[in-house]
Amino acid sequence: MLKDFDSEVRNSAVLALGRIRTDQAITPLITLFNQEKDPDVRQSIALVLVDWGNVELLKMFIQQRVANPDKPHFRHAAYQAIDNMLITLEYAGNNADLAALRNFLPQVEDAATRDRIQWTIGIPTPERGNEITVLTTLNPSFSESNFS
Repeated sequence: MLKDFDSEVRNSAVLALGRIRTDQAITPLITLFNQEKDPDVRQSIALVLVDWGNVELLKMFIQQRVANPDKPHFRHAAYQAIDNMLITLEYAGNNADLAALRNFLPQVEDAATRDRIQWTIGIPTPERGNEITVLTTLNPSFSESNFS
């Protein structure tokens, strides 16, 4: 069904895999995301993959966003997935996720994505002055020591 010629069938298959939420669905969904031409299907894939919320998937979406500067719908779907995945990591992540984000940050060239990651891990940006979001208030599993 993911390879069906009808975009509505592909979209339904994506949403069904999202409801089933099996790790075996990740690779086919990523493959389809990278090849899909229909923006609605691509957006559904992005939103389904957000629920897995891990740093490796986040890296994939960032790479896809940067690799497609001439495809605004593609870039938008990727950024929406990035933003939602970072929200998932803020509320359900752990110290290892935060450390992985912090270690990955120097590799992020896209300014919008870099700012969004900085906000998630609590690094001040010039736009916000010295404001820092302390994730321990959002998710008690984050340790204060990760912010130093």
